Amino acid sequence: MTSLVKKGYRQIMHKRMRQAWNAFDRFSAERRARRNKMRKVIGRAVHGQASRVFQRWTKWSASLRKQHGMLKRAVTRMLKAKLARGFYRWKGVMQGEKDKEQKMRRVLMKAWGGGGGGDPL
Repeated sequence: MTSLVKKGYRQIMHKRMRQAWNAFDRFSAERRARRNKMRKVIGRAVHGQASRVFQRWTKWSASLRKQHGMLKRAVTRMLKAKLARGFYRWKGVMQGEKDKEQKMRRVLMKAWGGGGGGDPL
């Protein structure tokens, strides 16, 4: 009879162990599924954050390029204006010298031509 009790006890223990293992396996599968789901959620959040950071950087970079272009155009415009002012100033000086030369030529022509062809001095 003791062997029957032992056998029954072993069967009960085996059944309980199988139930415990099945429960652990279910728990493990659920835990694994939950862990994988959380891993995906965290992965999406990290990817989203990285994407947002990259988008912010691209906007900042585009803005910087735009500002650089605007600054370059402004400097070019200022340089051209400065060159134009210098050219017109030079042109005015040259025109003044040309006018003086022409007046002097007229005076000399009048003096030489009008006085009978002699030396005006």
